[in-house]
Amino acid sequence: MKHITKISLWLALLGLTAINSQAQVVIGSWQTGQSEGWLDNSDQLPITDPSNTNKYSFVKAGVPGYQYSLQITDPGYNTDLYINLTTLGGEPAGFEDNAWLTFTFSVPAWTNGGYSQIANVLLNAQGFYGGMEGNDWVNTVCKGNTGANYNNGSQPNYYFYNGIAMQTQVVSIDYSSYVSQIQSAGAGWIEVSFTENNGGGAPPYYFLNNVVLSTAPFGIDAASPPPTMGGQPAKPELRIFAGSTANTYDRAEIDTAPDGDESWIGSGHYPVTYSFTLLDFPVAPPMQCQIFLIPEGSLGSTPYTGNEYVDYNAPNELWLEINGMQANADGSSGYNAQVAWKVGAPNTNPNNQALTPGNGVAPSGIYANQGNQSPVGTWTLKFTGPADGTLTPPGVNPLPFHISDPNLATDFASPVLAVFGLQPNSGGGEGTYIDYASISIAGTANPISENFTSEAPGNTIESSGLWDTSDSAGAAPIQLVTTETPLWVSWTLPAIGWGLGESPYLPITQPPGYIYSSPNGVGSFVLPEQFNGYSDSPVNVNQGGTNWTLIPSDCLPSNEFPTLTNAYFQLVSPPPGN
Repeated sequence: MKHITKISLWLALLGLTAINSQAQVVIGSWQTGQSEGWLDNSDQLPITDPSNTNKYSFVKAGVPGYQYSLQITDPGYNTDLYINLTTLGGEPAGFEDNAWLTFTFSVPAWTNGGYSQIANVLLNAQGFYGGMEGNDWVNTVCKGNTGANYNNGSQPNYYFYNGIAMQTQVVSIDYSSYVSQIQSAGAGWIEVSFTENNGGGAPPYYFLNNVVLSTAPFGIDAASPPPTMGGQPAKPELRIFAGSTANTYDRAEIDTAPDGDESWIGSGHYPVTYSFTLLDFPVAPPMQCQIFLIPEGSLGSTPYTGNEYVDYNAPNELWLEINGMQANADGSSGYNAQVAWKVGAPNTNPNNQALTPGNGVAPSGIYANQGNQSPVGTWTLKFTGPADGTLTPPGVNPLPFHISDPNLATDFASPVLAVFGLQPNSGGGEGTYIDYASISIAGTANPISENFTSEAPGNTIESSGLWDTSDSAGAAPIQLVTTETPLWVSWTLPAIGWGLGESPYLPITQPPGYIYSSPNGVGSFVLPEQFNGYSDSPVNVNQGGTNWTLIPSDCLPSNEFPTLTNAYFQLVSPPPGN
Protein backbone atom coordinates (compact mmCIF):
# COMPACT_ATOMS: atom_id res chain seq x y z
CA MET A 1 0.00 0.00 0.00
CA LYS A 2 1.27 3.47 -0.80
CA HIS A 3 1.82 5.65 2.27
CA ILE A 4 0.59 9.20 1.81
CA THR A 5 2.54 11.49 4.13
CA LYS A 6 0.74 14.65 3.08
CA ILE A 7 -2.17 15.55 0.83
CA SER A 8 -2.72 19.19 -0.02
CA LEU A 9 -5.95 20.53 -1.44
CA TRP A 10 -5.92 23.58 -3.64
CA LEU A 11 -9.51 24.73 -3.66
CA ALA A 12 -9.36 27.78 -5.92
CA LEU A 13 -11.74 28.01 -8.88
CA LEU A 14 -9.89 30.23 -11.30
CA GLY A 15 -11.98 32.00 -13.92
CA LEU A 16 -15.14 30.05 -13.14
CA THR A 17 -18.22 31.72 -14.62
CA ALA A 18 -20.99 32.40 -12.12
CA ILE A 19 -23.81 29.91 -11.84
CA ASN A 20 -27.43 30.42 -10.80
CA SER A 21 -29.10 27.23 -9.69
CA GLN A 22 -32.54 28.87 -9.55
CA ALA A 23 -32.82 29.28 -13.32
CA GLN A 24 -30.70 26.35 -14.40
CA VAL A 25 -32.74 23.17 -14.90
CA VAL A 26 -31.25 19.68 -15.28
CA ILE A 27 -33.59 17.58 -17.42
CA GLY A 28 -31.30 14.55 -17.81
CA SER A 29 -28.56 13.58 -15.33
CA TRP A 30 -28.96 9.75 -15.42
CA GLN A 31 -26.90 9.21 -12.27
CA THR A 32 -29.52 7.16 -10.41
CA GLY A 33 -30.58 4.62 -13.04
CA GLN A 34 -33.93 6.35 -13.65
CA SER A 35 -35.41 7.40 -16.99
CA GLU A 36 -36.10 10.93 -15.67
CA GLY A 37 -38.93 11.28 -18.21
CA TRP A 38 -36.87 10.35 -21.30
CA LEU A 39 -38.52 8.05 -23.84
CA ASP A 40 -37.58 6.04 -26.90
CA ASN A 41 -38.90 7.63 -30.07
CA SER A 42 -39.85 4.36 -31.76
CA ASP A 43 -42.00 2.77 -29.04
CA GLN A 44 -42.84 5.83 -26.92
CA LEU A 45 -41.86 3.93 -23.77
CA PRO A 46 -39.42 4.99 -21.05
CA ILE A 47 -35.80 4.26 -21.81
CA THR A 48 -35.77 2.00 -18.72
CA ASP A 49 -38.63 -0.14 -20.02
CA PRO A 50 -37.54 -3.79 -20.44
CA SER A 51 -38.23 -3.56 -24.17
CA ASN A 52 -35.52 -0.88 -24.44
CA THR A 53 -32.70 -2.43 -22.45
CA ASN A 54 -30.85 -3.39 -25.64
CA LYS A 55 -30.71 0.26 -26.64
CA TYR A 56 -30.29 2.22 -23.41
CA SER A 57 -28.09 1.46 -20.41
CA PHE A 58 -26.42 3.31 -17.55
CA VAL A 59 -22.69 2.62 -17.63
CA LYS A 60 -19.48 3.69 -15.95
CA ALA A 61 -18.06 4.99 -19.21
CA GLY A 62 -15.26 7.06 -17.72
CA VAL A 63 -16.60 10.43 -18.91
CA PRO A 64 -14.78 13.00 -16.74
CA GLY A 65 -17.00 14.34 -13.96
CA TYR A 66 -19.64 11.62 -14.10
CA GLN A 67 -19.89 8.25 -12.38
CA TYR A 68 -22.52 7.05 -14.86
CA SER A 69 -23.42 7.93 -18.43
CA LEU A 70 -26.45 7.11 -20.55
CA GLN A 71 -25.25 4.78 -23.31
CA ILE A 72 -27.38 4.77 -26.48
CA THR A 73 -26.65 1.78 -28.72
CA ASP A 74 -28.08 1.96 -32.25
CA PRO A 75 -25.92 1.75 -35.39
CA GLY A 76 -26.50 4.13 -38.26
CA TYR A 77 -28.79 7.16 -38.49
CA ASN A 78 -31.54 7.12 -35.83
CA THR A 79 -33.76 9.42 -33.82
CA ASP A 80 -33.92 7.53 -30.54
CA LEU A 81 -33.98 9.69 -27.44
CA TYR A 82 -36.63 12.30 -26.70
CA ILE A 83 -38.49 13.94 -23.84
CA ASN A 84 -41.83 15.71 -23.52
CA LEU A 85 -41.12 18.52 -21.05
CA THR A 86 -44.81 18.82 -20.24
CA THR A 87 -44.66 15.54 -18.34
CA LEU A 88 -42.02 16.84 -15.93
CA GLY A 89 -44.19 19.35 -14.10
CA GLY A 90 -43.06 22.97 -14.49
CA GLU A 91 -40.36 22.30 -17.05
CA PRO A 92 -42.07 24.04 -20.00
CA ALA A 93 -41.82 27.23 -17.91
CA GLY A 94 -38.19 26.31 -17.20
CA PHE A 95 -37.64 25.95 -20.95
CA GLU A 96 -39.17 29.35 -21.67
CA ASP A 97 -37.29 31.05 -18.82
CA ASN A 98 -33.94 29.85 -20.14
CA ALA A 99 -32.15 30.23 -23.47
CA TRP A 100 -29.53 27.48 -23.82
CA LEU A 101 -29.71 23.69 -24.06
CA THR A 102 -26.46 22.02 -22.99
CA PHE A 103 -25.35 18.38 -23.05
CA THR A 104 -22.14 16.36 -22.90
CA PHE A 105 -21.54 14.03 -25.88
CA SER A 106 -18.81 11.38 -25.60
CA VAL A 107 -17.54 8.31 -27.42
CA PRO A 108 -15.23 5.53 -26.20
CA ALA A 109 -11.62 4.80 -27.03
CA TRP A 110 -11.51 2.77 -30.25
CA THR A 111 -9.38 0.54 -32.44
CA ASN A 112 -10.93 1.17 -35.85
CA GLY A 113 -11.95 3.97 -38.20
CA GLY A 114 -15.32 5.61 -38.63
CA TYR A 115 -17.32 8.58 -37.43
CA SER A 116 -19.95 9.40 -34.80
CA GLN A 117 -22.02 12.57 -34.62
CA ILE A 118 -25.13 14.19 -33.26
CA ALA A 119 -26.99 14.81 -36.49
CA ASN A 120 -29.98 16.70 -35.11
CA VAL A 121 -31.26 18.19 -31.89
CA LEU A 122 -34.87 19.10 -32.59
CA LEU A 123 -37.55 21.09 -30.80
CA ASN A 124 -41.07 19.95 -31.50
CA ALA A 125 -43.95 21.92 -29.99
CA GLN A 126 -47.57 22.52 -30.66
CA GLY A 127 -47.50 24.67 -33.80
CA PHE A 128 -43.70 24.67 -34.08
CA TYR A 129 -40.90 22.46 -35.42
CA GLY A 130 -37.23 23.44 -35.62
CA GLY A 131 -33.79 23.19 -34.12
CA MET A 132 -30.31 22.08 -35.13
CA GLU A 133 -30.31 19.76 -38.16
CA GLY A 134 -28.30 19.13 -41.30
CA ASN A 135 -26.28 22.21 -42.18
CA ASP A 136 -28.44 24.46 -40.02
CA TRP A 137 -26.37 24.16 -36.85
CA VAL A 138 -26.29 27.82 -35.84
CA ASN A 139 -25.90 29.63 -32.52
CA THR A 140 -24.12 26.62 -31.07
CA VAL A 141 -20.86 26.59 -29.10
CA CYS A 142 -18.80 23.56 -28.10
CA LYS A 143 -15.74 22.87 -25.98
CA GLY A 144 -13.64 19.77 -25.49
CA ASN A 145 -12.59 17.40 -28.30
CA THR A 146 -14.11 19.56 -31.04
CA GLY A 147 -11.45 19.29 -33.79
CA ALA A 148 -13.62 17.15 -36.09
CA ASN A 149 -16.86 19.13 -35.64
CA TYR A 150 -18.85 20.13 -38.73
CA ASN A 151 -20.46 23.44 -39.66
CA ASN A 152 -17.69 25.73 -38.46
CA GLY A 153 -17.23 23.71 -35.31
CA SER A 154 -20.84 23.90 -34.16
CA GLN A 155 -22.06 20.36 -34.97
CA PRO A 156 -20.55 17.69 -32.69
CA ASN A 157 -18.68 15.04 -34.66
CA TYR A 158 -15.86 12.57 -33.99
CA TYR A 159 -13.54 10.55 -36.21
CA PHE A 160 -11.87 7.33 -35.09
CA TYR A 161 -8.61 5.53 -35.73
CA ASN A 162 -6.80 2.63 -34.12
CA GLY A 163 -5.69 3.65 -30.63
CA ILE A 164 -7.68 6.86 -30.27
CA ALA A 165 -8.60 7.71 -26.68
CA MET A 166 -12.07 8.57 -25.37
CA GLN A 167 -13.41 11.82 -26.87
CA THR A 168 -15.82 14.13 -25.09
CA GLN A 169 -17.25 17.59 -25.60
CA VAL A 170 -19.85 19.89 -24.08
CA VAL A 171 -22.37 21.30 -26.57
CA SER A 172 -24.55 24.38 -25.92
CA ILE A 173 -27.37 25.40 -28.26
CA ASP A 174 -28.90 28.87 -28.11
CA TYR A 175 -32.64 28.27 -28.64
CA SER A 176 -33.77 31.72 -27.49
CA SER A 177 -34.91 32.74 -31.00
CA TYR A 178 -37.42 29.89 -30.97
CA VAL A 179 -39.05 30.72 -27.64
CA SER A 180 -41.23 33.58 -28.93
CA GLN A 181 -42.36 31.42 -31.88
CA ILE A 182 -43.31 28.60 -29.54
CA GLN A 183 -45.12 30.99 -27.19
CA SER A 184 -47.01 32.69 -30.01
CA ALA A 185 -48.17 29.29 -31.25
CA GLY A 186 -49.68 28.67 -27.82
CA ALA A 187 -47.66 25.51 -27.32
CA GLY A 188 -49.26 23.15 -24.86
CA TRP A 189 -46.31 20.81 -25.06
CA ILE A 190 -42.61 20.95 -25.91
CA GLU A 191 -40.44 18.00 -26.94
CA VAL A 192 -36.66 17.70 -27.33
CA SER A 193 -35.17 14.86 -29.42
CA PHE A 194 -31.69 13.68 -30.37
CA THR A 195 -30.68 12.07 -33.67
CA GLU A 196 -27.34 10.28 -33.85
CA ASN A 197 -25.40 9.06 -36.85
CA ASN A 198 -22.45 6.66 -36.83
CA GLY A 199 -20.76 4.35 -39.30
CA GLY A 200 -17.57 3.40 -41.15
CA GLY A 201 -16.50 0.97 -38.43
CA ALA A 202 -17.19 3.38 -35.54
CA PRO A 203 -18.65 2.12 -32.26
CA PRO A 204 -22.41 1.63 -32.61
CA TYR A 205 -23.02 3.50 -29.36
CA TYR A 206 -22.27 6.82 -27.68
CA PHE A 207 -22.66 8.43 -24.26
CA LEU A 208 -24.78 11.37 -23.10
CA ASN A 209 -24.54 13.26 -19.82
CA ASN A 210 -26.20 16.19 -18.13
CA VAL A 211 -28.83 17.71 -20.41
CA VAL A 212 -29.40 21.18 -18.96
CA LEU A 213 -31.44 24.32 -19.62
CA SER A 214 -29.80 27.60 -18.61
CA THR A 215 -29.64 31.32 -19.36
CA ALA A 216 -26.04 31.22 -20.65
CA PRO A 217 -23.85 28.67 -22.47
CA PHE A 218 -22.54 25.49 -20.84
CA GLY A 219 -25.25 25.23 -18.21
CA ILE A 220 -24.26 28.55 -16.66
CA ASP A 221 -26.48 31.37 -15.48
CA ALA A 222 -25.02 34.77 -15.20
CA ALA A 223 -25.69 36.40 -11.85
CA SER A 224 -24.86 34.14 -8.96
CA PRO A 225 -21.91 32.78 -6.99
CA PRO A 226 -19.66 30.10 -8.48
CA PRO A 227 -19.59 26.53 -7.22
CA THR A 228 -17.20 25.85 -4.40
CA MET A 229 -14.83 22.98 -3.69
CA GLY A 230 -14.14 21.15 -0.47
CA GLY A 231 -12.23 18.15 0.76
CA GLN A 232 -12.03 15.81 3.71
CA PRO A 233 -10.06 12.69 4.64
CA ALA A 234 -11.92 9.51 3.70
CA LYS A 235 -12.06 6.95 6.52
CA PRO A 236 -13.00 3.29 6.17
CA GLU A 237 -16.78 3.22 6.68
CA LEU A 238 -20.10 2.82 4.88
CA ARG A 239 -21.28 6.24 3.73
CA ILE A 240 -24.94 6.50 2.74
CA PHE A 241 -25.93 9.77 1.07
CA ALA A 242 -29.41 11.22 1.03
CA GLY A 243 -28.67 11.71 -2.62
CA SER A 244 -31.96 11.86 -4.49
CA THR A 245 -33.52 15.24 -5.22
CA ALA A 246 -36.58 13.77 -6.94
CA ASN A 247 -38.49 13.32 -3.69
CA THR A 248 -37.57 14.26 -0.12
CA TYR A 249 -38.93 10.88 1.00
CA ASP A 250 -36.67 8.87 -1.31
CA ARG A 251 -34.88 6.15 0.61
CA ALA A 252 -31.16 5.38 0.43
CA GLU A 253 -30.81 1.97 2.06
CA ILE A 254 -29.44 -1.55 2.11
CA ASP A 255 -31.50 -4.68 2.76
CA THR A 256 -30.55 -8.07 4.02
CA ALA A 257 -30.19 -10.40 1.06
CA PRO A 258 -33.53 -11.61 -0.38
CA ASP A 259 -35.07 -14.59 1.40
CA GLY A 260 -32.76 -14.18 4.38
CA ASP A 261 -34.68 -14.84 7.60
CA GLU A 262 -34.23 -11.94 10.02
CA SER A 263 -37.39 -12.43 12.13
CA TRP A 264 -37.29 -12.35 15.91
CA ILE A 265 -40.39 -14.56 15.92
CA GLY A 266 -39.74 -18.29 16.29
CA SER A 267 -36.00 -17.79 16.64
CA GLY A 268 -35.91 -20.48 19.31
CA HIS A 269 -33.96 -18.37 21.76
CA TYR A 270 -33.64 -14.79 22.99
CA PRO A 271 -32.34 -12.14 22.98
CA VAL A 272 -32.51 -11.20 19.32
CA THR A 273 -30.72 -7.94 18.52
CA TYR A 274 -30.56 -5.52 15.59
CA SER A 275 -27.68 -3.14 16.04
CA PHE A 276 -25.74 -0.48 14.13
CA THR A 277 -23.08 2.11 14.95
CA LEU A 278 -23.19 5.62 13.48
CA LEU A 279 -20.02 7.68 13.12
CA ASP A 280 -21.82 10.97 12.42
CA PHE A 281 -25.26 12.47 11.93
CA PRO A 282 -26.01 15.76 10.12
CA VAL A 283 -27.87 18.67 11.64
CA ALA A 284 -30.61 18.62 9.01
CA PRO A 285 -33.99 18.14 10.71
CA PRO A 286 -36.05 16.07 10.19
CA MET A 287 -33.36 13.81 8.65
CA GLN A 288 -34.38 10.19 9.31
CA CYS A 289 -32.31 7.08 9.99
CA GLN A 290 -34.12 3.78 10.39
CA ILE A 291 -34.47 0.04 10.58
CA PHE A 292 -37.48 -1.45 8.78
CA LEU A 293 -38.47 -5.03 9.70
CA ILE A 294 -40.91 -6.25 7.05
CA PRO A 295 -42.51 -9.74 7.01
CA GLU A 296 -42.29 -10.80 3.40
CA GLY A 297 -45.43 -12.92 3.63
CA SER A 298 -47.55 -9.81 4.25
CA LEU A 299 -46.53 -8.24 0.94
CA GLY A 300 -48.55 -10.49 -1.35
CA SER A 301 -47.75 -9.47 -4.91
CA THR A 302 -45.88 -6.32 -3.82
CA PRO A 303 -42.19 -6.77 -4.72
CA TYR A 304 -39.72 -6.63 -1.85
CA THR A 305 -36.75 -5.99 -4.15
CA GLY A 306 -36.44 -3.06 -6.54
CA ASN A 307 -39.00 -1.12 -4.50
CA GLU A 308 -37.70 1.73 -2.35
CA TYR A 309 -41.14 2.19 -0.75
CA VAL A 310 -41.53 -1.45 0.24
CA ASP A 311 -41.81 -0.39 3.90
CA TYR A 312 -44.64 2.02 3.11
CA ASN A 313 -46.41 -0.45 0.80
CA ALA A 314 -46.14 -3.33 3.28
CA PRO A 315 -49.32 -4.07 5.27
CA ASN A 316 -47.25 -5.25 8.26
CA GLU A 317 -44.05 -3.66 9.53
CA LEU A 318 -42.07 -2.73 12.63
CA TRP A 319 -39.62 0.13 12.54
CA LEU A 320 -37.06 1.96 14.58
CA GLU A 321 -37.19 5.57 13.41
CA ILE A 322 -34.58 8.15 14.44
CA ASN A 323 -35.39 11.72 13.45
CA GLY A 324 -32.72 14.42 13.57
CA MET A 325 -33.76 17.59 15.38
CA GLN A 326 -32.24 21.02 15.99
CA ALA A 327 -28.61 21.23 17.05
CA ASN A 328 -27.66 20.66 20.67
CA ALA A 329 -25.73 23.28 22.62
CA ASP A 330 -22.46 21.56 21.62
CA GLY A 331 -23.36 21.66 17.91
CA SER A 332 -24.25 17.97 17.59
CA SER A 333 -27.62 16.93 16.21
CA GLY A 334 -30.51 16.49 18.58
CA TYR A 335 -32.96 13.69 17.84
CA ASN A 336 -36.07 11.80 18.79
CA ALA A 337 -36.71 8.10 18.37
CA GLN A 338 -39.63 5.69 18.27
CA VAL A 339 -40.36 1.99 17.90
CA ALA A 340 -43.68 1.55 16.11
CA TRP A 341 -45.59 -1.11 14.19
CA LYS A 342 -48.55 -1.61 11.88
CA VAL A 343 -50.69 -4.56 10.84
CA GLY A 344 -53.08 -4.68 7.88
CA ALA A 345 -52.27 -1.08 6.95
CA PRO A 346 -50.65 -0.87 3.49
CA ASN A 347 -49.49 2.51 2.19
CA THR A 348 -49.11 4.05 5.63
CA ASN A 349 -46.32 4.46 8.13
CA PRO A 350 -46.39 2.48 11.42
CA ASN A 351 -48.53 4.31 13.96
CA ASN A 352 -48.82 1.91 16.91
CA GLN A 353 -46.20 3.09 19.40
CA ALA A 354 -44.33 0.44 21.38
CA LEU A 355 -41.98 2.33 23.73
CA THR A 356 -43.16 2.46 27.35
CA PRO A 357 -43.62 6.06 28.62
CA GLY A 358 -41.13 7.23 31.22
CA ASN A 359 -37.33 7.62 31.37
CA GLY A 360 -37.47 10.32 28.71
CA VAL A 361 -40.21 8.62 26.64
CA ALA A 362 -43.22 10.92 26.30
CA PRO A 363 -46.79 9.65 26.72
CA SER A 364 -46.90 9.66 22.90
CA GLY A 365 -44.29 6.88 22.91
CA ILE A 366 -41.49 9.04 21.47
CA TYR A 367 -38.09 9.43 23.15
CA ALA A 368 -36.40 12.84 22.88
CA ASN A 369 -32.69 13.30 23.53
CA GLN A 370 -31.61 14.84 26.82
CA GLY A 371 -28.95 17.57 26.94
CA ASN A 372 -26.20 17.00 24.39
CA GLN A 373 -27.11 13.40 23.60
CA SER A 374 -26.68 12.81 19.86
CA PRO A 375 -27.52 9.92 17.53
CA VAL A 376 -23.80 9.19 17.04
CA GLY A 377 -22.81 5.83 18.54
CA THR A 378 -24.32 2.37 18.80
CA TRP A 379 -28.07 1.73 18.60
CA THR A 380 -29.46 -1.63 19.73
CA LEU A 381 -33.01 -2.90 19.28
CA LYS A 382 -33.24 -5.98 21.51
CA PHE A 383 -36.09 -8.48 21.70
CA THR A 384 -36.21 -10.39 24.98
CA GLY A 385 -39.30 -12.23 23.79
CA PRO A 386 -41.78 -12.13 20.90
CA ALA A 387 -43.56 -8.99 22.13
CA ASP A 388 -41.08 -7.35 24.49
CA GLY A 389 -37.64 -5.83 24.43
CA THR A 390 -35.59 -2.68 24.80
CA LEU A 391 -34.24 0.13 22.65
CA THR A 392 -30.80 1.39 23.69
CA PRO A 393 -29.72 4.67 22.07
CA PRO A 394 -26.07 5.78 22.43
CA GLY A 395 -25.29 6.63 26.06
CA VAL A 396 -28.86 6.01 27.21
CA ASN A 397 -30.18 3.32 29.55
CA PRO A 398 -32.33 0.68 27.83
CA LEU A 399 -35.89 1.86 27.09
CA PRO A 400 -38.49 -0.93 27.35
CA PHE A 401 -41.07 -1.56 24.65
CA HIS A 402 -44.08 -3.85 24.16
CA ILE A 403 -45.90 -4.84 20.96
CA SER A 404 -49.58 -5.31 21.78
CA ASP A 405 -50.51 -7.34 18.70
CA PRO A 406 -52.50 -10.46 19.69
CA ASN A 407 -51.56 -12.14 16.40
CA LEU A 408 -47.89 -11.24 16.56
CA ALA A 409 -46.64 -14.75 15.77
CA THR A 410 -48.44 -14.83 12.41
CA ASP A 411 -48.35 -11.12 11.55
CA PHE A 412 -44.55 -11.04 11.80
CA ALA A 413 -43.73 -14.64 10.86
CA SER A 414 -40.60 -15.60 8.97
CA PRO A 415 -39.10 -14.61 6.63
CA VAL A 416 -38.53 -10.98 7.59
CA LEU A 417 -36.62 -8.44 5.52
CA ALA A 418 -34.36 -6.08 7.51
CA VAL A 419 -33.67 -2.68 5.92
CA PHE A 420 -31.11 -0.13 7.15
CA GLY A 421 -30.80 3.38 5.78
CA LEU A 422 -32.03 6.94 5.72
CA GLN A 423 -34.25 9.50 4.02
CA PRO A 424 -33.88 13.31 4.07
CA ASN A 425 -37.55 14.30 4.64
CA SER A 426 -36.72 17.89 3.60
CA GLY A 427 -34.75 19.76 1.00
CA GLY A 428 -32.23 20.68 3.68
CA GLY A 429 -31.36 17.01 4.13
CA GLU A 430 -30.78 16.28 0.45
CA GLY A 431 -27.10 15.75 -0.20
CA THR A 432 -26.21 15.08 3.44
CA TYR A 433 -24.94 11.69 4.58
CA ILE A 434 -24.59 9.31 7.51
CA ASP A 435 -21.52 7.14 8.03
CA TYR A 436 -21.95 3.63 9.45
CA ALA A 437 -19.18 1.78 11.25
CA SER A 438 -21.02 -1.54 11.51
CA ILE A 439 -24.35 -3.36 11.28
CA SER A 440 -25.19 -6.64 13.01
CA ILE A 441 -28.17 -8.91 13.58
CA ALA A 442 -27.85 -11.63 16.22
CA GLY A 443 -30.16 -14.43 17.38
CA THR A 444 -32.16 -14.80 14.15
CA ALA A 445 -32.14 -17.82 11.85
CA ASN A 446 -29.72 -15.89 9.63
CA PRO A 447 -27.45 -13.79 11.88
CA ILE A 448 -25.19 -11.32 10.11
CA SER A 449 -22.44 -8.91 11.11
CA GLU A 450 -20.25 -6.58 9.07
CA ASN A 451 -17.62 -4.14 10.29
CA PHE A 452 -17.31 -1.50 7.57
CA THR A 453 -14.18 0.03 9.12
CA SER A 454 -12.02 -3.02 8.31
CA GLU A 455 -13.04 -3.91 4.76
CA ALA A 456 -10.46 -5.26 2.34
CA PRO A 457 -9.32 -2.82 -0.36
CA GLY A 458 -11.48 -3.18 -3.44
CA ASN A 459 -14.56 -4.36 -1.57
CA THR A 460 -17.98 -2.92 -2.38
CA ILE A 461 -21.18 -3.18 -0.38
CA GLU A 462 -22.06 -6.29 -2.41
CA SER A 463 -18.76 -8.08 -1.71
CA SER A 464 -19.91 -9.75 1.52
CA GLY A 465 -23.06 -11.18 -0.11
CA LEU A 466 -25.08 -9.90 2.85
CA TRP A 467 -26.74 -6.88 1.27
CA ASP A 468 -29.10 -5.94 -1.54
CA THR A 469 -29.24 -2.32 -2.73
CA SER A 470 -32.16 -2.66 -5.14
CA ASP A 471 -34.61 -1.04 -2.71
CA SER A 472 -32.55 2.14 -2.60
CA ALA A 473 -33.53 5.15 -4.72
CA GLY A 474 -30.20 4.57 -6.45
CA ALA A 475 -27.00 2.59 -6.04
CA ALA A 476 -24.73 5.66 -6.14
CA PRO A 477 -25.68 6.89 -2.64
CA ILE A 478 -24.25 3.66 -1.13
CA GLN A 479 -20.47 4.07 -0.91
CA LEU A 480 -18.21 1.61 0.93
CA VAL A 481 -14.97 3.43 1.73
CA THR A 482 -11.80 1.39 2.30
CA THR A 483 -8.18 2.19 3.05
CA GLU A 484 -7.40 2.39 -0.67
CA THR A 485 -9.49 5.59 -1.03
CA PRO A 486 -7.97 8.16 1.36
CA LEU A 487 -9.64 11.37 0.20
CA TRP A 488 -13.01 12.93 -0.65
CA VAL A 489 -13.02 15.98 -2.95
CA SER A 490 -16.37 17.71 -3.45
CA TRP A 491 -17.83 20.61 -5.39
CA THR A 492 -21.23 22.18 -5.71
CA LEU A 493 -23.34 21.66 -8.82
CA PRO A 494 -23.97 22.58 -11.56
CA ALA A 495 -20.41 22.59 -12.89
CA ILE A 496 -21.10 21.67 -16.50
CA GLY A 497 -18.04 21.52 -18.70
CA TRP A 498 -15.69 21.36 -15.75
CA GLY A 499 -13.71 18.36 -14.55
CA LEU A 500 -11.34 17.59 -11.74
CA GLY A 501 -7.66 18.29 -12.36
CA GLU A 502 -4.78 17.22 -10.15
CA SER A 503 -1.20 18.46 -9.97
CA PRO A 504 1.77 17.34 -7.88
CA TYR A 505 3.24 20.86 -7.97
CA LEU A 506 2.48 24.54 -7.63
CA PRO A 507 2.66 26.96 -9.32
CA ILE A 508 0.89 25.81 -12.47
CA THR A 509 3.21 26.48 -15.41
CA GLN A 510 1.76 24.21 -18.12
CA PRO A 511 -1.76 23.97 -19.59
CA PRO A 512 -4.00 21.04 -18.56
CA GLY A 513 -3.07 17.62 -19.86
CA TYR A 514 0.71 17.68 -19.43
CA ILE A 515 2.24 14.15 -19.44
CA TYR A 516 4.31 13.44 -16.36
CA SER A 517 7.22 11.10 -16.99
CA SER A 518 9.35 12.10 -14.00
CA PRO A 519 9.10 14.23 -10.83
CA ASN A 520 10.34 17.36 -12.61
CA GLY A 521 8.70 20.25 -10.74
CA VAL A 522 6.31 21.15 -13.57
CA GLY A 523 2.82 22.18 -12.45
CA SER A 524 -0.10 21.11 -14.66
CA PHE A 525 -3.62 19.92 -13.93
CA VAL A 526 -4.10 16.41 -15.30
CA LEU A 527 -6.66 13.67 -14.88
CA PRO A 528 -6.02 11.80 -11.60
CA GLU A 529 -5.98 8.58 -13.64
CA GLN A 530 -2.68 9.62 -15.25
CA PHE A 531 -0.85 8.55 -12.10
CA ASN A 532 -1.90 4.89 -12.54
CA GLY A 533 -1.72 4.57 -16.32
CA TYR A 534 -5.52 5.01 -16.65
CA SER A 535 -6.20 1.65 -14.99
CA ASP A 536 -8.37 3.12 -12.19
CA SER A 537 -10.55 6.20 -11.85
CA PRO A 538 -12.04 8.25 -9.01
CA VAL A 539 -15.63 7.46 -8.06
CA ASN A 540 -17.99 10.40 -8.66
CA VAL A 541 -21.36 10.57 -6.93
CA ASN A 542 -23.71 13.48 -7.56
CA GLN A 543 -25.73 13.86 -4.38
CA GLY A 544 -28.32 16.53 -3.73
CA GLY A 545 -26.57 19.40 -5.48
CA THR A 546 -23.00 18.37 -4.65
CA ASN A 547 -20.56 16.15 -6.48
CA TRP A 548 -18.49 13.92 -4.20
CA THR A 549 -15.38 12.32 -5.70
CA LEU A 550 -13.66 9.51 -3.83
CA ILE A 551 -9.96 9.57 -4.73
CA PRO A 552 -8.16 6.19 -4.76
CA SER A 553 -4.57 6.16 -3.51
CA ASP A 554 -3.42 5.01 -6.96
CA CYS A 555 -4.79 8.28 -8.39
CA LEU A 556 -2.33 10.31 -6.30
CA PRO A 557 1.11 11.37 -7.60
CA SER A 558 2.85 9.19 -5.01
CA ASN A 559 1.49 6.08 -6.73
CA GLU A 560 3.73 6.70 -9.74
CA PHE A 561 6.43 8.79 -8.09
CA PRO A 562 6.86 7.84 -4.39
CA THR A 563 8.76 11.03 -3.57
CA LEU A 564 5.76 13.21 -4.54
CA THR A 565 3.63 13.48 -1.42
CA ASN A 566 1.48 16.51 -2.35
CA ALA A 567 -1.64 16.58 -4.49
CA TYR A 568 -3.39 19.79 -5.53
CA PHE A 569 -6.91 19.75 -6.99
CA GLN A 570 -8.88 22.24 -9.06
CA LEU A 571 -11.87 22.25 -11.39
CA VAL A 572 -10.66 22.77 -14.96
CA SER A 573 -12.72 23.73 -18.02
CA PRO A 574 -12.68 21.91 -20.33
CA PRO A 575 -11.69 18.86 -18.28
CA PRO A 576 -8.08 17.73 -18.72
CA GLY A 577 -7.55 15.31 -21.59
CA ASN A 578 -5.83 11.97 -21.28
